Amino acid sequence: MKSESKLNILLILSNIIMLTSLIAYIILKNQITKSLYWLLIPLLIIIILYFINKWSKRGLNVDKFDSNLIQRSFDDITAVATVIYGIIYLAIMFTESSFNKHITSNIYVIIGFYLLTIIFEVITCTSVYAAKKDTKKLIEKVYNKNK
Repeated sequence: MKSESKLNILLILSNIIMLTSLIAYIILKNQITKSLYWLLIPLLIIIILYFINKWSKRGLNVDKFDSNLIQRSFDDITAVATVIYGIIYLAIMFTESSFNKHITSNIYVIIGFYLLTIIFEVITCTSVYAAKKDTKKLIEKVYNKNK
């Protein structure tokens, strides 16, 4: 439980720092704040993937069928969200390096990607919450059945 709360605090702090760098770029519009923003995104991706990995390891096998169904649902949702988010990030970086040298300076791209990051985190946290809730129901069902 301690590592989970530390991970949650790390996720919240990284979001606050990312929001601060976004606001700093909107106000100052200089290269340093833009670079800080785009540097924090891969770090945030790593933290979110670690968050997903931590919960995936703790999946509980109470019932062979239902536990696997909960884990599979969680894995599918987080995998699809992560792949879509990563592809969009890589598309922005590819466009920046190949065609348009100023796409990462575009305020609409920066704000849009920040909103996409928030949506990705909400999907991830919601799937973790749903998996925890379903696992709790399954444990109660199995425990009450065995009484």
